[in-house]
Formats: sequence, C-alpha cells, structure tokens
Amino acid sequence: MKSIKSYFKKTSLNENSIFEGNKEVIDNKIKYLLNDKDMTASVSNGSKAFGNISIPRIVMYKNQEYLVTNILKRAFYLSKIKSVKFSNDSELKHIGNESFSNCPIESISIPAHVTEIGEKAFYFCQKLYSVQFQSNSELKTIGIGAFAYTKFKNIEIPSSVIEIKDVAFFDSCLENIFIPKDSKLEIFGE
Repeated sequence: MKSIKSYFKKTSLNENSIFEGNKEVIDNKIKYLLNDKDMTASVSNGSKAFGNISIPRIVMYKNQEYLVTNILKRAFYLSKIKSVKFSNDSELKHIGNESFSNCPIESISIPAHVTEIGEKAFYFCQKLYSVQFQSNSELKTIGIGAFAYTKFKNIEIPSSVIEIKDVAFFDSCLENIFIPKDSKLEIFGE
C-alpha cells in the first residue's frame, strides 16, 4: 500500500494571489477576501476562530454585499472550531485544499452548491464524526485525502458526485459508504 504522502503533489499556486489588491473584512474572527469584479467573498483565514462558527451567505463592506463562494486553502488549518454552520441559502461552491485540516471539528453539513471538496480538506480532523450533504447537493469531486484520518463511520455520497479521488478516506473509521442507485460516480480512487 502506498503511503498517503505519495498521492500529493507540491504546487506553487497560491489561491490568495487571485485576490491581490482587493479588500478584506473580518467578521467574528474570520477574514474574508473581497473580489470587486464579481462581488464575491472568500474565507481566507479563520485560524483564531473557535467553538461553533457560522459562515454567512453574504458579508458586507461599505454597504456593498459580497456573496461568500469559497473557503480558501488552509483557512481554518489548526483552528479550534467544533462545528460549522452555513446559512440555508448558502452559495458556497468550493472548499479548498487543507481548509479544515488538523482542527477539532466534530460535524459539518456541506452546503448544496459546493461542487468540490479539495485535497486534504478535512485531513487529520480526528474528532470529525459527522459529515452530511444536503439532498440537492451539486458536489462533483471529493479530493485526494479529503477525509483521511477522520472518525465518522458512515457517509452517504450525493448522486451528483462524479469522482472520489485516491485515499479520500485513508485510515479513517469509515465502515459504510452509501452510494445511491442514480449515482453519476465514474471514478473511485484507491
């Protein structure tokens, strides 16, 4: 069996570079980068957040609304959060690489419009016992090692998922993976 590290590639791409020169706002110890071109916001840093947190649908800056659509790489890495709640009408589309890695998160419900969960997004979240997806999920991809070293025992994969990449559930406590009959799943990695 390959070690989990052999599945990851180093990259010099910095997700934050796409926001260079734009504004940022801090709300409840969570930093958002604001993109004036498309009026969106991305969670860039929540390392000082703790306990139960909420990520809103929009953040405000000088009477302007910015739609929260991304959680960037390592946004909550090593934070002390226990759970994340999203607004019912969340427009979040992407959960970035290592975004919740190595934090004591216990549960999360992935918003319907998320299409990708990045590499190692919940890697080594050793208290993560519950991952749920909304019934109308648009999720397409679960990244390499996304849920490696987690504690949940059951997961129901949304029918919209096309690809589950290698070692997505490596060395987790997973006992049952439920895949619906109408699943679009084409690739299930090692």
